[in-house]
Amino acid sequence: MAAAIDAIEFIAPAGQIRLSARGVINDKGKPEAVFADAQQHAVEDFPDNAMVFLLGTCYCETERLSEIARSLFGTTPLGWGRVQAICDYVHQHIVFGHEHATR
Repeated sequence: MAAAIDAIEFIAPAGQIRLSARGVINDKGKPEAVFADAQQHAVEDFPDNAMVFLLGTCYCETERLSEIARSLFGTTPLGWGRVQAICDYVHQHIVFGHEHATR
């Protein structure tokens, strides 16, 4: 049985600190479940503590990509269909590397 850790808080003195972790991931290799009837919710219906996950990041040029995202996915069906279209596109076209980040 696997244990899940949501968050760990600690206080560290000023200066350099090194954190490391080790773990084992067990994956059965099966595709994720499909929830074809999943619905898209309006942003204003989300709980306040979820909003931080919808904000832009220094690793993504949000302003530039918003227009591209609308052109690629704006006509896809809301809900599961749109999520699947985005996931498929990301898996086929995008690679992340820290060396490409501008900040």
